[in-house]
Amino acid sequence: MHITSKYHLSNVTTMKTLIHMVSLSLCAVSMIGSTLYCPNALAFSIRGVKVPSQRISVVTGYYQQTSSRVESFLQSSRDEDTEFLSPWSPGKWKITLQFKRDEDASNEITKLLGDDWGTNSAQLVLPLEIIVTADVSSGQRIDTKKANIQSSWLGGKPTGSIECISQTTCDQGEYHAAYINDKGQQLVNISCGQWRIEPPIPLTSKPLSGQASTLRFSLDIQTPIRRNTIYVPENTLLLLQCNTFREDQYAEGVKTLLPYQYVKDTTQQMLNEQLDHESGDRRLDGKDLLPLLEGYKDVAELVLKRDEGYKKWKEVESVLPRVEFMKEYDIDKILDDDERWGIWPGDTDLLTIERGVILAVTETKDAKTSAFSWLGNRDDGGFDSVVVGSWTALPIWDSDDQ
Repeated sequence: MHITSKYHLSNVTTMKTLIHMVSLSLCAVSMIGSTLYCPNALAFSIRGVKVPSQRISVVTGYYQQTSSRVESFLQSSRDEDTEFLSPWSPGKWKITLQFKRDEDASNEITKLLGDDWGTNSAQLVLPLEIIVTADVSSGQRIDTKKANIQSSWLGGKPTGSIECISQTTCDQGEYHAAYINDKGQQLVNISCGQWRIEPPIPLTSKPLSGQASTLRFSLDIQTPIRRNTIYVPENTLLLLQCNTFREDQYAEGVKTLLPYQYVKDTTQQMLNEQLDHESGDRRLDGKDLLPLLEGYKDVAELVLKRDEGYKKWKEVESVLPRVEFMKEYDIDKILDDDERWGIWPGDTDLLTIERGVILAVTETKDAKTSAFSWLGNRDDGGFDSVVVGSWTALPIWDSDDQ
């Protein structure tokens, strides 16, 4: 939150002091006859505060327009007769793995991978192509422990298999991915496994309308990879997870998210306009004590509204479609984007992928506290997992698929 220096609210500490000061001044304001207003938690106006409405109206327009387009898409999707793909049609995708240190998992990374792993903002990007099928017989032979970890990661019966597409070089034979480090181009062999899409897990009593499903699968890195401080040993099992949406599911999710997003963005916009250096609340200039205290009180109420709106949005946004900037969000363009929607077996609707996370399976001496403690024993330890990056996926369309 940016607050101008004119009102001496340039940092969080000062804002906390301001709110405390407002609470102390409420009694004085009441004693001299001013009417105090206690708004509902998510109301968009405060009595006695002149909030410039032009920019708020612009924000409202974007939400109304997007909501209307979502309703139109859902209605046309239900009404039109389209020649659908088979639910068992295989799909081809380009997966991009991005290895980097996740600051939220820094302690676990240090414990399991070492102090230096991923330091100095190091990154390693590894692209590969896969074919996704509804055939649950993977055909890949892996050791029993890895097979057990894969089964545990899926969380249920697999619904298909993933095959890495091989590339070929004249002098080094087949490989599945390549990257560049200080020694030049490096080729990598990768073994894929089975996949499963899990239905939405309710946040409360039932899933939200349009809530994401969860895709899980695994990759076995058979070649060691290294770039700067990023290092993944050979035969490392990677566990991949992401949010997935079918087309109608995505549109419903946007429809569910819009009220939360609107409250979050509008309350922030109101606060920004209240504190605007040129057109903000003139009571905050500090010429008269009583108007100044009332202005401080109104700002504090806006801050509380903004924080509550953000909290409610944060509770649901991770399982709904990602909408970062409403002014740049074009629902029609997204739903028609061939680079976003691809074939994934299990349904006739196309699928999109968001918020991909990569976890690496590592051995740990503390079998009792490990993520896969049931695979270890007191003598040889166990297995644990740690977040080592993120991944994205784009569909590959063959000419006969277009």
